[in-house]
Amino acid sequence: MIYGIDYLGQGNSWPTNCDDDGLSINECGLAYSADTWLDQLEGFIQEIVVPSCCNSSDDDEKHFGLVDTRVHLVGNSVGGYLATMIAHRHPYLVSSLTLLNATPVWGLNLPGWDGKLPPPPFPRLLGRTLFESIRNEDVIDKYLEVAYVNREAFDGTFNDGFNDKDKMGRPLGKMIRASTEVKGGHAAFASILWSAPASEQRLSTYNNDGPAMSVNFYRTLSAIKVDVLLLFGAEDPWCTPAIAKRMHTALASSSLSLDRLSARRYISLENVGHCPNHEAPTALAKVLIPWLGGTSSTSSNCNHDDESRSVTRRSDVSLLSGERLCEPWGVVSIREIPIEESRNLNVLDRIVSSIIG
Repeated sequence: MIYGIDYLGQGNSWPTNCDDDGLSINECGLAYSADTWLDQLEGFIQEIVVPSCCNSSDDDEKHFGLVDTRVHLVGNSVGGYLATMIAHRHPYLVSSLTLLNATPVWGLNLPGWDGKLPPPPFPRLLGRTLFESIRNEDVIDKYLEVAYVNREAFDGTFNDGFNDKDKMGRPLGKMIRASTEVKGGHAAFASILWSAPASEQRLSTYNNDGPAMSVNFYRTLSAIKVDVLLLFGAEDPWCTPAIAKRMHTALASSSLSLDRLSARRYISLENVGHCPNHEAPTALAKVLIPWLGGTSSTSSNCNHDDESRSVTRRSDVSLLSGERLCEPWGVVSIREIPIEESRNLNVLDRIVSSIIG
């Protein structure tokens, strides 16, 4: 079973009876922040996803002890940032983590307001002004041209599966614009702009009454106890290969990876930008499905005595490195990056990747 999630204040997920400026009762005290989204994601996994796994498992699986209620987290951009925090905070809920061009930073943490609605006058005015500018269709189109290598992947030239009734696709820019035309958008944008990143205090297992500290993404990633796959479009102008390689190096620094108790792998998709899930769905599926079907070395649910149920470890699963696959708008090359290459960053890449995150 697969779930795709909108965060509150994204897509079509909004509090009821929103106000343009965040003044409604249902928005009072709400912050559109990483911590808010993490709380909601944790609740969704525990209350919806895990019970559905238990209910859908057949009696044969239960008899052989093969029911695994842990989830596979797959996150793109900020979704990868949040998925990393979930895997760190609740590893018992997670079987594997896949990061698609994950951002190592989120939340500007601007001074003067904590992002809780309603916004003060100046943040409200600035948020409204910037929101109106950014959601202009021409601005959205320019953003997409930078984020994607192939314009045909987002301009509606091809049916991308989002519009089953249409023979042709719908331009992604129009879909993004439509999602902003709801009450609450201005306030949500202002809150996101001012809110802090995920807090170190909330990630800790100890009570701490002191001020919350922003989490260090790379240190958190290195402490992840589950299998991790980095699956990055190589032409991403923001979450660049240098950033992916720094993540790869952070993962390899873990003692878990040294004794092969967990898989830490990095696949680069050439001719793909920031959104491989949308720009390279065929290539991504060809890599992701075998990865998800594998098992960690420590999995207690793999019955090695039953050959029909044996599963390859994710550290040994073939992820099609060297393959070339065709998307409707171009060819995508798949390449697995060895840890030696990730460690061998040039000076400029080291500086850039150390600044971001």
